[in-house]
Amino acid sequence: MPITGIYFIMVFERSCKGIVLTMLMLAVACQITFDEYLKEQRLSYPNPVEYAYRKKIFADNMKRITDSLKPPLNSYRMKPTKYMTWTSEELKSKLW
Repeated sequence: MPITGIYFIMVFERSCKGIVLTMLMLAVACQITFDEYLKEQRLSYPNPVEYAYRKKIFADNMKRITDSLKPPLNSYRMKPTKYMTWTSEELKSKLW
């Protein structure tokens, strides 16, 4: 299941029904498994301890994404990225 493309759906309708429908499509699009994510990103964690650690980080980050899709609506949209298995400390040290 590809994780790109569907996240950029924007709703210009003012009805609540249209907004809810789009939120549901986004929430469904975010339901990607850790193994699907690894395959798509061409990542692997052969060490079982590292695999479990990264899977937990992925699950926590995925929860943040799905929670961001619940009302009230935000002015931004979150989506899975290549950094889904990184901790916030890793992001800070490697990207800034």
